[in-house]
Order: sequence, then structure tokens, then C-alpha cells
Amino acid sequence: MIKQIPLLLSGTAISSAAYSGPGNVFGSSNDTAFVNANRNPNITRSVPFQMGDRNFTFRVNVAEFTPDSSTNVQDPRIAASFYALEWSGDTSLNDTVAAAESLSGAQMPRLCASLPLGLLSTSVNNGYDEKDDGDCTGALGKDCVNDLMQTSYELNSPCGYSLPQSCTSRLDTGGIGSTSLLNQGSSQNLSSLDVQTSPVDFFHWSSSVYSAGNDTYYQRESERLHVVIFAGKNTYPVCVRVKTDHLNKKSPATSGAAGSLTGSLMPMMMLALSAGFWLA
Repeated sequence: MIKQIPLLLSGTAISSAAYSGPGNVFGSSNDTAFVNANRNPNITRSVPFQMGDRNFTFRVNVAEFTPDSSTNVQDPRIAASFYALEWSGDTSLNDTVAAAESLSGAQMPRLCASLPLGLLSTSVNNGYDEKDDGDCTGALGKDCVNDLMQTSYELNSPCGYSLPQSCTSRLDTGGIGSTSLLNQGSSQNLSSLDVQTSPVDFFHWSSSVYSAGNDTYYQRESERLHVVIFAGKNTYPVCVRVKTDHLNKKSPATSGAAGSLTGSLMPMMMLALSAGFWLA
């Protein structure tokens, strides 16, 4: 049984405006402080995965930095996490995905990224071990991962996600956000500015502004389980924890802690993307 849950739907991941508040954003930021933080993170972790016979990497950067915007907070800081998709070679993402999924020249590739917008449970977080190296089985369970990987799509299907019943108890903690990672067309009919080469920064989360010395937000992002479900014709779930310390139920990285990632969906996101919600 497939359960319909709240989805955030969008067009292609694009650059967003300058920082305007905390929350989830699909796309990259052109705010100078955010750009520099992503280039020089405090901590980072990358895991490999495959689409067909092509190798990809999912990278998570976590940083704490001083915001450029004015604030009344003394010694201000922001914590943020940044998601990127990487692949080898100098081919575009469109052409790489088309080759990975064995598409003909006339077929337009599809690649969506879907992710939980809520913090996950202590048991799900602790189910992931460093040796898993991107494999979600320990965290999400064999049935959930198998059901995800058996899900297929038509190439013209819009980006949106309905979780298999085997996954809802683990991932349905605040809705699923979804965005397309591809420009519409192959590299042959896209301008040079539209051709996406590796890496593609497709999502970031940022905290509210806080005073230096409060490491709650940074701890949350560096210790929590990050899950992305990539989907073209086929589906590829990928998991990573930047730090794999054992967590207790009061950890800010888990759903048992006060607050969640869905506390503030940034107005910037809604301006930057064509978005809507499907409700159960």
C-alpha cells in the first residue's frame, strides 16, 4: 500500500536568493557567507552509489559561520548543511543520467531528489553505521529499501514522492520534499549556461541566527541521518551520517528532541521554486 503524504514539489533546483531566514531550501544560495561556508565546511562526508553502470557521489557539508546579514544577536552564528551530487567526467548531468539509464537519444532523462523534511527517530539514526557507506538498509530496514529500489517511473512523471508503506514509520516525520535536478533537454540543445556539470548543489538547510557557543544546530546537522531518494526511471535511496556517534533520545539530531527541520519552510524557497503541496 502506498500512502500519500505531504510533498513539496518544485521545478529544477536553482540558485536561491540571499539569506532571509532559517529552513529548508532546494537549490544553492548566492549569499556570500553561505557560498564560502559550503566551500570551506567544518566537516564533510561523501558516500558512493550507482545508477546503472555509472558512479555517483552524494556529499553532505556541515558548517558553522558568521552571517553577512545584520542582527541583534551577540557574536552571531548560523549552522547549515549542504547537499551535492557529484559524478566523474566532464559530461553534463542530463547526458550522464541518460547513459546510466540506457535511454535512447530521443528520450529526455528524469532525475528527482526526494528527502524527509523532519528529523528521524533515534533508532533510525543509530541504525546507520559508518561501514554502511551510503547503504540505507541498516537505518531504514531491508523491506523499505527493497520497496524503494523496486519503484519505477515513466520518464515524463513529475517529481513528487509517495512512500511505500514499509518506509512510512521511518521516514514520514514531517513530509517529503522533492525537486528535479535536471534541466529540460540534452546538452546538445541547452545553452552553455544551462549545462550542469559536476557537482550540482541541490539542497541546503540553515538554522536561525544564534550566539556563538551554542552548538545545538551544528550538532544536529553533523550527527543526524541524511536521506535522499534519487529517482529517474529507477529509484536509488542513499543515506549518510557525517558523524556516526551513538545518539540518545534527547539528542538534537533525532525526532525526540524539541524542534524539527520543518519548523520553518523559508519564504525564500517558496519564491525561488514553483511549489505546491499534496495532502493526504
